[in-house]
Amino acid sequence: MTAQTSQGVASRLGYGLGQVVRLVWCSENRTLRWVKRLALIAVTVYSWVWLAHAFMAILTVGLMFLALAVGGGSRSSLVSKSSYEPFNSASDNDPYSLENQNNPLFHANYDDNFLN
Repeated sequence: MTAQTSQGVASRLGYGLGQVVRLVWCSENRTLRWVKRLALIAVTVYSWVWLAHAFMAILTVGLMFLALAVGGGSRSSLVSKSSYEPFNSASDNDPYSLENQNNPLFHANYDDNFLN
């Protein structure tokens, strides 16, 4: 019975990973071996940070699409017209609000000589 001669994807990936590990972990020069190991650690940390950023971006976009799908994307459903009262807001009775800053009903007009 003949052995299977065609190599699959897993076999090729395993062989390539073994070659990389042999290149990094096994070296005659101790300094060169540790430089290779530190470079591999740096590349790994950078890859994890990049993957975390990509995951957060995909999560954000997915949540935005989910909010649009669940919410329907209609702005009229957010504000009901029956409960909207533009002149009964909290700033109507505040004399220091931007809307009432120059309103003469809140600030009395004094004459120029009111101290005399």
